[in-house]
Amino acid sequence: MNHMLTIFRNKLKSIYSKTSIGYNRQRLINLIIILGLFFSIPNTFSQNTTIIFNTKANTTIGISKEIDNTYTRTLTDEIITDATGNSIYSWDVNDFQFVNCSFHDGWNAFFPIMQGSHLTITYKGEGQFEFAGADKAAIEYYISDSRKELNRSFMNLSFDFPAESSYEDYSLLIEKHYSILSNKLDSLMAENAISPKFSELLKNDLNMFTICVTIGAYRSKYLENTAIKVSNEDSIKIGVKINEILDKISPIIDSKEMLKYTLGSTALAIFYTNKYRQLNEKDKEKLLSENSWSNQLSSNKHGYLIVPQEILYKLLSLELLENYEDTVIRGDSIFIDYVSKIRPQNAFLPYITEKRNELLLSMNEDISGVKYIDNTINALEDLCKVEAFDQKILYIDLWATWCGPCIGEFKNRNKLNELLSNYADVIPVYISIDEDNNDTVWKEKTKAFNLRGHHLRANEKLVTYINEKLYGGGGIGVPRYILLDKDGSILEKDLPRPSNIDKLKRELDKHFGY
Repeated sequence: MNHMLTIFRNKLKSIYSKTSIGYNRQRLINLIIILGLFFSIPNTFSQNTTIIFNTKANTTIGISKEIDNTYTRTLTDEIITDATGNSIYSWDVNDFQFVNCSFHDGWNAFFPIMQGSHLTITYKGEGQFEFAGADKAAIEYYISDSRKELNRSFMNLSFDFPAESSYEDYSLLIEKHYSILSNKLDSLMAENAISPKFSELLKNDLNMFTICVTIGAYRSKYLENTAIKVSNEDSIKIGVKINEILDKISPIIDSKEMLKYTLGSTALAIFYTNKYRQLNEKDKEKLLSENSWSNQLSSNKHGYLIVPQEILYKLLSLELLENYEDTVIRGDSIFIDYVSKIRPQNAFLPYITEKRNELLLSMNEDISGVKYIDNTINALEDLCKVEAFDQKILYIDLWATWCGPCIGEFKNRNKLNELLSNYADVIPVYISIDEDNNDTVWKEKTKAFNLRGHHLRANEKLVTYINEKLYGGGGIGVPRYILLDKDGSILEKDLPRPSNIDKLKRELDKHFGY
């Protein structure tokens, strides 16, 4: 593969040396050559699946793909585009997998890809993607705002469903949502826009989402909510309903494909924990006492105790990687020892070692630049009363410890600090909207990520103020980046994210006369 890419590069260099043409035309010729070479020499590539990228020149594209036939958010590869913005990425896909491609300005393309696919992604910036290839329609549907909005509204409806409503009414809501999305997939398949295999893949993915949302809602609303009195008869019916929902994923579990899906690990935790709950107390106690590693798990994952080992090592490996991403390292050695014991040679271990070392390195850095605000702050204007902020312009990062995108942006902290240092009198301030019970976790994360600047966990009055001032009372969405003037007035309500550092610089330059 590397040899063939060298051939491509040399071929392109020879064209550049012999021809003088416009940049856009050269990009087109460049792409045609790559496509021609690829499709005219099918045995050239040892890998069975390929993405051709066309975007900004000399930039890095991050790839997150499967590890050991298991979906993971972990960054697995990085590639760099050439002088015309092109790059080829090829790898072996077993049947299908979900892939995340992260670009230079912080935007991501997340989608499923089939074995043997040859996909071209043209990224123009600001989330503007164009796809070409046999699965174009299926991928465009998957990343569409309409599909995401349907799922988002269903999730909101599920947890905001009136408490006085019966579980039968809620069951109808589930069936309606599933029917809408399922019918859409059927119509796309009928139009030959997507293949039956891709339709099946997306329906299974939909099943995972429905299961994770609905069973969580069933339990929180009707089985674990002390304010709602559910009769024994209804409780039994709800249990039957949960089992019916879980039966939908039994074939996927039997096929060993469960962990290839984005919510596969969550659905498996629900599936096996539901079975675990049906054990008698004596058997539960025996399992807990015989498996000390389970003490590091939350109770909603005690189902791991009855998971087959060929699945368990993957679930525990995912647990470790997700913990490291959340800067949690306590008790990890127990998991590592157990995973190494039941599967000494597995593809996760190098990534676990790498991410653990990165976290330890970060946690051992000098954190003297991490400072906390002791003043009572009930409104953003109150910040100008803090002594350290006198006559300062404040760059505010509004975040929360449970917010994945917020945490993801912290990897750009060094670029952000370097940028802010170019402006006189600008100080970074991190305001968390976490509740009181997350105070310890909040402080741990600020130190683990070494977020140099001043930190504040917003009280109820400040949260209400921010909601009304920035969001019109519609609810706070994070992350959000704000610029405050020296008197506490808002200069910018919604700055670009640090991951889009070039755009952020352009916006900040407007306020500093650059």
